[in-house]
Amino acid sequence: MKKQTISIITSMLLLSQLGASEKLESIVITAKSPSAAIDTAGSYTIISQEEIKQMNANTIAEVLAERAGISTGVNSGSQYGRSSINLRGMDSKHSLILIDGKRVSASDALIGMSDFAYSWVPLNAIEKIEVVKGPMSSLYGSSAIGGVVNIITKKPKENFFGEVDAKYGFSSADGADEQDYSFNLGGKITDKLSATFFGQMIKIEPMKDGSNILAKREGRDVKNGIINLWYDIDDSQQIAISSMRGNEIRDNLKYEEYYDIDKSHDSIEYRKYFDDIKMNLKYYMTSLDAHSDDASLLYTHKMDDEVINAEFAISKFENNYIIIGAERRVEKYHKAYDLTPAKDFKDEIDYMSFYLQDEIAFGEKTLLTLGARYDKHEKFGGELSPKAYLVYKLDDYNRLKGGYGHGFNAPSLTQNSDDYVLAYPINTSSMPMLFYRFQGNSELKPEISDSFEIGYEYAKDTTSFKTTAFYTKVSDLITYKDNGTTVVMPIAYQEKLYSNVDEATIYGLEVEYEKKQFLSNLDIYMGYSYLHTEDEATGKELLLRPSHKANLKLSTILPLNIKSTLRVNYIGEQYNGEKDIGSYATAGLQFSKEMMKNLTLFAGVDNLTDKQLDDDYDFQLKNRVIYSRINYKF
Repeated sequence: MKKQTISIITSMLLLSQLGASEKLESIVITAKSPSAAIDTAGSYTIISQEEIKQMNANTIAEVLAERAGISTGVNSGSQYGRSSINLRGMDSKHSLILIDGKRVSASDALIGMSDFAYSWVPLNAIEKIEVVKGPMSSLYGSSAIGGVVNIITKKPKENFFGEVDAKYGFSSADGADEQDYSFNLGGKITDKLSATFFGQMIKIEPMKDGSNILAKREGRDVKNGIINLWYDIDDSQQIAISSMRGNEIRDNLKYEEYYDIDKSHDSIEYRKYFDDIKMNLKYYMTSLDAHSDDASLLYTHKMDDEVINAEFAISKFENNYIIIGAERRVEKYHKAYDLTPAKDFKDEIDYMSFYLQDEIAFGEKTLLTLGARYDKHEKFGGELSPKAYLVYKLDDYNRLKGGYGHGFNAPSLTQNSDDYVLAYPINTSSMPMLFYRFQGNSELKPEISDSFEIGYEYAKDTTSFKTTAFYTKVSDLITYKDNGTTVVMPIAYQEKLYSNVDEATIYGLEVEYEKKQFLSNLDIYMGYSYLHTEDEATGKELLLRPSHKANLKLSTILPLNIKSTLRVNYIGEQYNGEKDIGSYATAGLQFSKEMMKNLTLFAGVDNLTDKQLDDDYDFQLKNRVIYSRINYKF
């Protein structure tokens, strides 16, 4: 079969994302390439649904933290045990999160100390999670300096399918329990119409601190649901509709509804397949409203994104696979006060973007990927994000890879507006009362990065090995600078102006090894990350970025056909702004057995040694949790 024909068939799979999951495993959809994963430009991680089931995860952040190059950290401080993910040492706001290729609200950038972006999708709805590490602004624009996390949901198969899952766990330390109930259904309703339905309810009680007044880790009450529909007009045309709704209540003991978060994500897509051009037109809206009952936070964060995207995949020219796209995005933010609406803040930004990527084959051994995206931002102007990446095939199983990418992150709506002011008390017992007051700045420039990497990859049958060295220079990081003090008795304001002041250097090494049947019936995964970070203004490390991180997972079949999985995660020393704080390790153990056809029982323990972090950390681990789960498929 000619290479062009293979490219056409593969791109049909890429755009429709329908069909068997094993086919999806061999392609990195996020990279918009028809090539097999080993030939994909850049560094990637793929986590399957089966791997997710081998852990007691409640959010995608917990899933991702057990892979090389991805660590748990914080965005702008933390509270009540919240944590976020860092890709290659970049802040959480620099990692773009997508659901089936569509971005969700960037709450990390607009709500300080938030981690609301990690629980949009029921975990049982996920087919796989793709993580592309390193700048991806050449395809996805702003917020992709650190990389992209693409959550790919399950698609219908020819036969109707369903699954019901129930989990209960409790903390051995304080008795706080976890409950997780989920279901999914899907399949063909008629010859032309297919559908999937997903639902989930999670209830996690707060983990108490020593005083039992505030939560060491906040409780969560989560409800999520998704409906996806596909209608095949004919063999070459398809319409896809998706609607997602979610609500999440955060409980910090003092306030049972410290945050009440409503989420929605609606989209419609039209796909058309010509002989050598695949067209994808989509429109989607994403909303997140977060309201707090805290007496000091009686307002609602309202975030809305509206996106229109047109993309064409062209395989007409021999040895070239071209992606051309255009996008318009309107981002809105409204801070609505309950008692003083005159203080409301509201703003929006309009983006226009154009992008082009060409994967060029030179002979049988070399693939060169060139790409660029131009984003026109109505406030800070234009930004061009180029990328160049080379893959060289040593033989059928070995690859050398290397390349360069430019990334950028636009200032948030609050940071970029002269009208935005945020004040909060530092010490209310003093006279005059002392407040910090943060002022937006319309002169801000986007944060930018320039990254280089070189790597080697091996993949054959059930064995894979990847290693990548990378170097990133980040400029114009957005922080704040002192802007004097204003006294209006009885209040004194220490003024802080959002400014581009910092630069940072980040470099490191990632190594991953995975093999099934490593010893008899033993499967193994090992990951290691080395990371060096430096804030060039201070010469210090960036906050809470571990220098060393290692992950180990062992799975085997015990007597009576019981499957066991042991997971060990080591986190090295980190800098917390004052000193280096110590390393720690956690472990999890799970057993599962298929009791009868399609009925599987699980039992396990997380944080086996009940490891707890001290006050030097801005985030906390959950206590030891013992859990059981039942899963039935039909």
